[in-house]
Amino acid sequence: MWLVIDRPSGARFVRASLLTGCAGLLLLAISGRTLAQQAPVAVNTAAEISEAHPLAPALKLAYESREALKDVVDYDATFSKRELINGKLKPQVCYVRIRKQPFSVYMKFIKPNEGREVIFVEGQNKNMLQGHETGVLSMIGTVSLPIDGPDAMAENRYPITMLGIHSLLDQVIKQWESEARYGEVEVNFYRNAKLGKDINVEVIESTHPKPRNQFRFHMTRLFIDKATRLPLRVEQYGFPQSGDQSPPLVEEYSYVSLRTNLGLKNIDFSVDNPQYKFK
Repeated sequence: MWLVIDRPSGARFVRASLLTGCAGLLLLAISGRTLAQQAPVAVNTAAEISEAHPLAPALKLAYESREALKDVVDYDATFSKRELINGKLKPQVCYVRIRKQPFSVYMKFIKPNEGREVIFVEGQNKNMLQGHETGVLSMIGTVSLPIDGPDAMAENRYPITMLGIHSLLDQVIKQWESEARYGEVEVNFYRNAKLGKDINVEVIESTHPKPRNQFRFHMTRLFIDKATRLPLRVEQYGFPQSGDQSPPLVEEYSYVSLRTNLGLKNIDFSVDNPQYKFK
């Protein structure tokens, strides 16, 4: 049995800039990595992914998880992430509420910067974030930030619009569908793994032995809840600099204590919610 435990720890927050600290999500490119200048491996030109391809069974499980997600209209969870930014892993933990339509997010930071809150509702507030700090900076009150502006993105790899388990899974599927056009991939399945101490999960792991232009990551792990079939975690690793080094973690996103279809209302994504501390 393979035990996986979250390891959240502190990180720095710069000005109201970084109110989206937990909002970074998913799976695009490794900062600063130089790809090996080698000829690409042969491309699979079949119209559909061959059943013989190593990624075919991985995608089958991912598609099954996507079907399970169709019934999820809203949820809350403890969201944790670690992202490699400017050569350093930036960890954060938040409580989140997310609604699919219209896409809506409420975030309350657990650590670092305990108590900070962020709200985003697609199509409202000029599509800007609404956030506030705690402590001395609370005197600033509620601030609005463009979701893709330099302040909001200063310590995030991705904007808040990519937050959530739907995007989490969609990005992995998109990656694997692209990679299934090529060879040079090994896929392993860990059928009886655990996320934390008590969440039974199935882990799908894909690995590419050599850096290629078509492979953004050396290794990808997708964690699927065995009971609900929902995606709970993604880990992305870069290519090691040498054969005796471990692959560096680039991105890690987890959703635990997940509760779905809560009937979340507009007030749950409003700065006027009396349970929140917006001013």
